[in-house]
Amino acid sequence: MQINGVQLVGDDKSLVGFTLTELTDRVKRFFVISILLMTSVFGRVGDSIQECRARYGNLTESTGDTLDKFVLDGIAIACRYSGDKCIMVAYNIKDFSYVNGSISPTGPRFDAKQIEQLLNLNRGGSEWVFEKPNPRGEASDGLYRTKDLARRAIVSFAGIRIEDITWSNAERAKVESDKLQHAVDAITAEDPKDHSGE
Repeated sequence: MQINGVQLVGDDKSLVGFTLTELTDRVKRFFVISILLMTSVFGRVGDSIQECRARYGNLTESTGDTLDKFVLDGIAIACRYSGDKCIMVAYNIKDFSYVNGSISPTGPRFDAKQIEQLLNLNRGGSEWVFEKPNPRGEASDGLYRTKDLARRAIVSFAGIRIEDITWSNAERAKVESDKLQHAVDAITAEDPKDHSGE
């Protein structure tokens, strides 16, 4: 079938580049995400480790008390902690592929209303201010900060990352140091004598 010269359904029963099964799965995922966003199922910056784990349930990866990763109905969620407090939460519903060596989005993304809902769940009693748009993104993509300057959010095709920016520089340095040490441990675990410096 063609409309205005655009092939909508081809010989392989595809609709605008997607098979009917893929399109149906994507529509179902969109509705599930919309319903979840209308509830308070998503965690908030400031929640405890236990509150985040209870809320998200399906823990897929954990580094103990600094980072947890979850998958909830097709949404990948990452929570970073400091002192038993969630200081960063990231939501991602994108599927990615590599095209010519760079990341390319291939799945659905949060729409403007869903972005607003997630931001509002994580505003901490303040209001969000849209500070800087992403010139390569959608109208809602860019940098947000709360009016009290306690939180910031980055919205892009990759998802939403919201963080508490009031935690101290010492805590931030500790988290970065722990991440660096984890990477060094992973490298040296291959064969310690190869990395001993001797």
